[in-house]
Amino acid sequence: MKSKSILTLALLVAAPATAQTAPPAPPAPMADGSDKIAGLFDKAPADKGQIIFYRPGGAGALIGCLVREGDGADEKHLSKLTGNRYFIHLATPGVHKYWVKSEATDRLTMEVEPGETYFVKCTIAMGIIVGRPNLSPSDLAEFQKKGKKVKPMAPADAVEDKKN
Repeated sequence: MKSKSILTLALLVAAPATAQTAPPAPPAPMADGSDKIAGLFDKAPADKGQIIFYRPGGAGALIGCLVREGDGADEKHLSKLTGNRYFIHLATPGVHKYWVKSEATDRLTMEVEPGETYFVKCTIAMGIIVGRPNLSPSDLAEFQKKGKKVKPMAPADAVEDKKN
């Protein structure tokens, strides 16, 4: 009985500490003095923000995320992300709207700051007929968890889609 009360007390003391998480720290320059973010990406230009869109493997690995920006007449296709791939998009500072669509549409609005690097993950959830894409903010730590599996999109793969 005494051991149960000690265990309960230990859990109550530990619970608040585990519930609070600090926001992720901005990426620091490499110890070797390079200006690369985590040794992978150049820093964003001073007058633009950069967004690293990535698609981890897993569920729906054969289904791509057709990433688009804007809405209405100013809409443009950025890339079709396939499993374990990423691409870098440079954006002018300000509010940007990104979206993906299959049988459902998911939208992400971002405030882009000059000189900042952002990460956006596209995942595929189970749908009725095809997978449902989902865009969500991410960070460097989550991107790095994928390790060396996530490769850059080939420029030929990032061409404009016909009508989708």
